[in-house]
Amino acid sequence: MGELYAWAGQYRTVELQKDNFAWPPAWRVSDNLAVFEREMLGRFTPCRPGPLAQVADAMAHIHAELLLIHPFRDGNGRLARWLADIMAVQAGYPVPDYGLTGRGSGTTPPLHCGGLAGLRSDLRAAGGLL
Repeated sequence: MGELYAWAGQYRTVELQKDNFAWPPAWRVSDNLAVFEREMLGRFTPCRPGPLAQVADAMAHIHAELLLIHPFRDGNGRLARWLADIMAVQAGYPVPDYGLTGRGSGTTPPLHCGGLAGLRSDLRAAGGLL
């Protein structure tokens, strides 16, 4: 498994950017997570049983918003997938098959294919993961 970074589990204190996309500034992480908890988790969790499209939409909202906040330097995608897993099980669906085999597998996560900037505008892209 390897050693943990000294900053593991702590909100990021550095600015992050990938290609032409910059995540919100680190000083906003705590406030953004408070809004995420109140407005997103409060609305979509626990995830109730319902039609697949409705459950996938809820999962996509949570996944996309968490990735856009990007509260940690590393592990944000794994955390977002764990939340999606929990939501799927809560709603009575199987854990999604993301088609990933682990970090460094060379497989691109489906939600990142269109670029991070497109997540907010196309939240329904996650519907095909279940």
